[in-house]
Amino acid sequence: MRAGKEAGEEGMNAALNAKSERDLKTIAAINEASKLLDEAIELLTEKNLEDLDLKLWKIAAELEYASFLISVNHGLTNYLKNLSDVNSNGEGLDSVVAKTQETLENAALILRSNPKEAYFRVKKATALVRRAQSILRKINR
Repeated sequence: MRAGKEAGEEGMNAALNAKSERDLKTIAAINEASKLLDEAIELLTEKNLEDLDLKLWKIAAELEYASFLISVNHGLTNYLKNLSDVNSNGEGLDSVVAKTQETLENAALILRSNPKEAYFRVKKATALVRRAQSILRKINR
C-alpha cells in the first residue's frame, strides 16, 4: 500500500515539475517581451520608427508564444475575455505602447497563482501591440 502511495506522489511531483518547467518557458517569453517593450519605448522616444516596427513584431511573437503556452499548459483553449477596449480609435502610438507595458506588468508574477488573469493580460498586450503596429503603418504611409 505504501509503495503505491509513494508512486502516486512521485507521479504527482513529476507532473508538477513538468508544469513548472513549462511555466518557466512562459515566464521567459513574457520577460523577453517586456525587455523588448522597454527597447521599443526607447525607439519611440528617439522617433526611430523603422526599427520600432521590427521591435513590435518581435514583441508580438513572444506574446503569441507565451499565450499559446499558457493556454496549453493551463487548459485555457476556450477562455478569452472581451478585449473590446483595445481598438479605441484616435489613440496615439505613445499611448498604445504605454498601455501595452501597463497590461503586461506582473503577468509573469501571477502566472502560477492566476493563469487566467495572466493569459488575459498576455492576450490583451498582444492585441495592443497589433494596434500599435496598425497605427505605425498609418504613420509610415
